[in-house]
Amino acid sequence: MAQWTTTYAGIVALLGTYVEDASAEFTDNAQGMINRAEERILRDLDLSLWASEQAVSTAIGTATVTKPTAAHVLKALYYGTTPLLRRAREFIDMYGGSGVPLYFHEEETRLRFAPVPDAVYALTAKFLNRPTPLSSSNTTNWFTDKCADLLLNACLVESERFLIAPERAAEFESTYAGLLTSLRAHYRDASERDYEPLQPAANVAQNR
Repeated sequence: MAQWTTTYAGIVALLGTYVEDASAEFTDNAQGMINRAEERILRDLDLSLWASEQAVSTAIGTATVTKPTAAHVLKALYYGTTPLLRRAREFIDMYGGSGVPLYFHEEETRLRFAPVPDAVYALTAKFLNRPTPLSSSNTTNWFTDKCADLLLNACLVESERFLIAPERAAEFESTYAGLLTSLRAHYRDASERDYEPLQPAANVAQNR
């Protein structure tokens, strides 16, 4: 059986059908519901297939750099093979001094370091990328192509919360949880099978 796929317009239409609400207020808020559902799936699946990395260069005497725009979830920051440790803003501000960055704090659009870099250091940011969010101008993405049923149920949870229908939201929440477990297992199991361990060589029987 072919996998079910959909589009942005298809999800909007299905939401209206499921919740039986074709009002302008509901339709006007549909994109926000869909995008919140996408964000949730991205966090819940946390798949390595979205992993990416990007070079980040510090500036002499400047405590911050612009965070990579594609970094939806920053997983780690390295100087060579040494990981920088994540710390609270207060720790960074109180640390003082200058030198090779040892610690960092992630802000909305910037990365802040301690100590303050005393040279140009080439760092590597490892993060989870994000599929381009669905909209009327971006009608399909990984979610619509690979997990449309999960996306629909995540959207239905958001829709029922918008309509203040907690019992219905809980119903779709349960379905979402089941689909999430299955999909996460599918992709992680497939990833693990990419690295089959070498089988030990058979022992050759010795002749007496």
